[in-house]
Amino acid sequence: MDIVTTIQKTNTLVDLGSQANEAAARAVFSLYQERRPINTQRSQRGALRLFTEFVQSSGIRVSDLYSEPAAWRGIGWGLVQAFQQWLIQNGYSMKTINDRVSTVKVYMSLANQGGIIPDSDILKLQNLRGYTHKEAIDTDAKRRANGIATRKGNKKNTATIISDDQALVLCLVRNDTPQARRDALMMCFLLDHGMRVSEVSLLKIEDIDLEKKQITFYRPKTGKTSRHNLRGRAWDLWWLLGPSV
Repeated sequence: MDIVTTIQKTNTLVDLGSQANEAAARAVFSLYQERRPINTQRSQRGALRLFTEFVQSSGIRVSDLYSEPAAWRGIGWGLVQAFQQWLIQNGYSMKTINDRVSTVKVYMSLANQGGIIPDSDILKLQNLRGYTHKEAIDTDAKRRANGIATRKGNKKNTATIISDDQALVLCLVRNDTPQARRDALMMCFLLDHGMRVSEVSLLKIEDIDLEKKQITFYRPKTGKTSRHNLRGRAWDLWWLLGPSV
């Protein structure tokens, strides 16, 4: 929302300031969302859909909490506390619980900025914290003892450890084809340089500087560009394969 175009000409600074405040309050969600990455927006939509499901389980209809600040009227810190407990009782992972509650708190603060939620609720909300690592472990142990699930879906809560021998096999060119050479080099970037899949997928030939033995790549997650010195298997493989990859 462009708040500048909504401000009308007026004779006093007081009136101008009042108009600007009203326009900013109406646009508080969109102004915040415009600065968030697409993946963050998608995650927040999911969190607020889940919060909506929780509220509507009490028989109360809820408007669009993602787009409408006014939809948050009446939502207080106690309801967020209850949402946190509801997530625990319904078998969501502790990371999901922390992330979803954190999103709700962000939007409650924005709604407060927009004049919808009173300051008193925001002050109380500050004391509602996510679970620490130790608290999460203890809570999951209690849930298992009570026959409550600790995770929904098949996503694992721990990383898959790859041995040195397995990493070596993944970085080998198994057969002499362009795809096999490309796959081996990508695994070198992932395993030896710690690059993310999203970073490797954006690489182009010109991102490799053979003279400086460096690779320059963009990080979509952080919005930054990084430069690594090519080393080990990645450099050996690139030097042998070059632009044919």
